[in-house]
Amino acid sequence: MTDSVLGSVGTIAALASGASQTLTATATINADVTNLGAATGTPSSGGVSLGLADVSDTDDAVVDVVGPSVQLIKTAGGAADGTVLSVAAGTSVTYSYQVTNSGDTELINIVVTDNVLGSIGTIALLASGASQTLTSLPTTINADVTNIGTVTATPSLAGVGLGLPDVSDTDDAAVTVLVASISVSPNPLNFGVVQVNSSATTFLVVSNTGSATLSLTSIPQPTSTCPGTFSHNAPAPPVNINPGGSINFDVTFAPTAQGSCTGTLQISSNAAGSPTLASLSGEGSNQSPSVGVTIQNADNSPNSPSNPLPVATGGTTPTTVAIGVQLTGFSGKIKLDFSNGTIPSGITVTCTDPGGACTTQGADVTTTFPDADLFFNQGQNTLTAQFSVTATSGAPTGLFGVQLLALQGNQVEATVTLYIQIAPPSGLLASTGGGKTGKRAGSRRGRGRDREPEPTDEPGEAMPADLDIVAAQVQLEPAQPQAGESVRVLVPVRNLGGGPAENVTLALAIPAWNVRAEQTLSLAGHEGAVVEFAFDVPAGFAGGPVWARIVADPDNQVLDSNRANNRARVADLAPAGSSGAAPVVSTRGTAEFGAGDCVSFRLNGAAPADCDEGGDFQLRADMSRLTLSAGAVRDLGPGPLTGSASGAPGNGSRAAVQVGHVYEITGGSQRAQVRVVRLQQSSARKSGSSKAGSDLPAVFDGPRVNDPFQLPDRNRVRRPTTIQVQVELEWVILP
Repeated sequence: MTDSVLGSVGTIAALASGASQTLTATATINADVTNLGAATGTPSSGGVSLGLADVSDTDDAVVDVVGPSVQLIKTAGGAADGTVLSVAAGTSVTYSYQVTNSGDTELINIVVTDNVLGSIGTIALLASGASQTLTSLPTTINADVTNIGTVTATPSLAGVGLGLPDVSDTDDAAVTVLVASISVSPNPLNFGVVQVNSSATTFLVVSNTGSATLSLTSIPQPTSTCPGTFSHNAPAPPVNINPGGSINFDVTFAPTAQGSCTGTLQISSNAAGSPTLASLSGEGSNQSPSVGVTIQNADNSPNSPSNPLPVATGGTTPTTVAIGVQLTGFSGKIKLDFSNGTIPSGITVTCTDPGGACTTQGADVTTTFPDADLFFNQGQNTLTAQFSVTATSGAPTGLFGVQLLALQGNQVEATVTLYIQIAPPSGLLASTGGGKTGKRAGSRRGRGRDREPEPTDEPGEAMPADLDIVAAQVQLEPAQPQAGESVRVLVPVRNLGGGPAENVTLALAIPAWNVRAEQTLSLAGHEGAVVEFAFDVPAGFAGGPVWARIVADPDNQVLDSNRANNRARVADLAPAGSSGAAPVVSTRGTAEFGAGDCVSFRLNGAAPADCDEGGDFQLRADMSRLTLSAGAVRDLGPGPLTGSASGAPGNGSRAAVQVGHVYEITGGSQRAQVRVVRLQQSSARKSGSSKAGSDLPAVFDGPRVNDPFQLPDRNRVRRPTTIQVQVELEWVILP
């Protein structure tokens, strides 16, 4: 007896007619196999061969090695497998459990459970390759949660168990609750000494450090122990701030008498702990302050909310700033001290001045008072101290203001705010704004699914890019187009990674207008650009809302560390009601100027002129900010020109310029609405900036509304070199 696979099986000495005998062989089977057995025998009588030919027979036996297996894919709501579903608190979420028979034998008695929700359901039988989906009951989500689903099944054949062990699989689905969080900085805000009947103004930054839209619902004028001395020009609520975004507005201290004043600015919002309170203080004096303070970033550019000091979280290389102090009228010592209460957690500010100004060389200034001493000899009017700023990996991200006090003795003579943009190492760009979400690595449990390789900085390995579409800053020009009108869509794109993104395709789709367009661009590491799409609105367009979909690198040609932020959906590209009524007929004006310039506009459309030649309203650029001034100014926020008065005239004479904002002004005997259409860098380039003609951030860093330093001759103060800008306005005279 032999076997085609096993070889010799055994022998039988004699077998009588009609008799039978069984031989056995044992083998370990790891794959399907068919064995052929062969038996041969010699005819005999009484144990003696009859001389006849041998007889033989063959037979086979088939062994089918079954591989039972089951797969579970669990998802939350509409989120794809392996991604996180982000919802608002109180949202109802339904989980799906897709069970697939991934083996080669049928399965019976299939049970699906959830470690949080309990039993989900059962499936009687699944053939090999078949799948079926079970769903949970809707579940209200009020906190972050990760549920783990489990499936178990019994291998079977024709509905009968094979006696093999049950098979199982697990998968999880994560849901995170979006929460708005507010940060107000600097807080407390100290104005130092300000001359009576004059004023000092600084920015207050309101940032959304949470994951949901922050809605500011009320920002009343500050209360004060000296009524009327503190004021602000915050935009009228409601004001919505995207996660990671911020707004800033002027807070002014205008003392009318000598003495100390304190105040409180209250901001109500949808963030926990609302309202948020900012403490204000200042001192009125009959004498003109003799101390002024300025801050320059490491690239020698003036520090401001739109040009903050970039600080990377977890960075080992400090970022430096230079604090310049101007002193007139006497010699002596000026102490510099960072206000500890305004420094965000995880931030360390250290005096590192090589000139020896540090009170304790290299001391952590958050714990040492004073942080630096500047000794002025007679005739000296400017000295500088140097500081470095670092952030831990757990430091909050966003825009923050840290206040620095300049003291003579224990008297606060002047204050200045250091604006810091805290971001991960790959996220430091000149522009700021919306945050981003990414996929969870290794969300599946129990199957050892491969993870994408983590980007590294090791020599010889390609540095990945990280393309990011800044959806919150996508602009449609004009904002309320009419049927048949030519329009432009401006899309800001950033490369947050260190590696290059060459020949990237940027695809734009606007289904309502049947627009499908592509542009190609290249971005170096940590570089941004604004991509323009131009087309005509269809003749049959009857009104908004209109939404757009934008995708960077749709064909996945770029080595990208995070593709979750390559796509954006702009829900209100053209808002509801954006067509129908005839557009407001407006007058346009354009001017180009740099730091220190003042341009005057006339509502009758005459060519712009210098401010000393008169006019109805002015744009001023000085001391790192840009403002619009007139007899009265009210900032109505972003939107189109309406041609209708909003109510009472504005109560201020200046407002910070922001792209897309509409300002209601009183110029001479007329009232008008003025809209900032565009701010663009012209041929004069700033060191390290993008190429000529590129867009500026939405808030241009132009002049201060008031001179907080009260210097006797501002013309003697060296203004830092800055870019030339072109400003495009449109306006309509109100009835």
